[in-house]
Amino acid sequence: MVLYLAAAKLLIHLSTSGRYGIFRDELYYLACAEHLDWGYVDQPPLIALIAWFARHVFGSSLIGLRLLPAIAGATLVWLTGTLARELGGGRFAQGMAALAVLIAPIFLVFGHWLTMNAFEPLIWLGAAWCVARAINTGRASFWLWFGVLIGLGLETKYSIVFFAFGIVMGLLLTEHRRFLKNRWIWLGALAALLIFLPNLLWLVKHDFPFLELMRNIRHSGRDVARGPLAFIADQAFIVNPILFPLWCGGLLWLFFGGTRKWADPLNGPTSRGLKGRGRYRIFGWTYLVMLVTFIVLKGKNYYLAPAYPILFAAGAVAFERITAKKEQEAGAGGRPTKQVQEAGAGGTETSRPVDLPTAPASCSCSCFVSVLLPAPAACS
Repeated sequence: MVLYLAAAKLLIHLSTSGRYGIFRDELYYLACAEHLDWGYVDQPPLIALIAWFARHVFGSSLIGLRLLPAIAGATLVWLTGTLARELGGGRFAQGMAALAVLIAPIFLVFGHWLTMNAFEPLIWLGAAWCVARAINTGRASFWLWFGVLIGLGLETKYSIVFFAFGIVMGLLLTEHRRFLKNRWIWLGALAALLIFLPNLLWLVKHDFPFLELMRNIRHSGRDVARGPLAFIADQAFIVNPILFPLWCGGLLWLFFGGTRKWADPLNGPTSRGLKGRGRYRIFGWTYLVMLVTFIVLKGKNYYLAPAYPILFAAGAVAFERITAKKEQEAGAGGRPTKQVQEAGAGGTETSRPVDLPTAPASCSCSCFVSVLLPAPAACS
């Protein structure tokens, strides 16, 4: 199911990639690609290298230029379903999480153009998967791969610093701070530094022009600063207002749910981490820390967008468990995977109802109600 949704995401982008002219940012990155370096005034070097590759392999084709962003978008759909499985979700949860990414407007935009935003969510989500694996298996070596992805992210877009900061704060605020005593997490930090080092040296050599650029932009008043309430309201709109119960419920589940009820078939029972509620609370704190940070720093409203696949995965797992519990109480049994298949069928209809019953009073995610999820065809 998840692979079908990922293929649909790829098909959507490839079928529309040549309908519009080249985007201004794409022109700039192509210009940077003519002068490859370890850094640029307003971005790290990786996007210029990707533009160089696309130009030399595919020529001036718009489809070729936007192929890698489309692949990154499709991979994001697949990896969101994979994270839902890692959080303990079954097929229903995996399909629902992947579908949420597929129909979120912000990710449809990100996957259409060759920009840093096309690859940033994928790197954040890959790093989150490493954290979840470290928690579930007790194998701290996953923090090394986390560090590798953070280093790669620093060569893609500097805003991953806020994600790494959120993870660190999440570690300090949860029982997972035990990982800080393990050498693997520090080896991961070293790996991130080594990968970022060439660009860091370039920044030092040129007196950190990126910081000067950001300061000049702020003084010029070019960017519109959103107030706290407006910034929070924007989050619902950029990822589709209909998905608000999903990611909001996912945030609640990360704090008050998060138990994992099945064993890892490759590594045996996953009982070395937290056994009770809040097993994945680190991701909840990561989101809240970034939300507050972007509000205080008056960041753009889409800066937080790469974090939402994590909340989609968590919310889908919560929905699945609530639905399963209601069915068990009713004596129906089984997972409602048929609803996800119908929602993914799409066709020419603009939306399909997915009935998500209200949780019992004993459930911490009682905000879940019946919502209407649009089919993928509505966003094509």
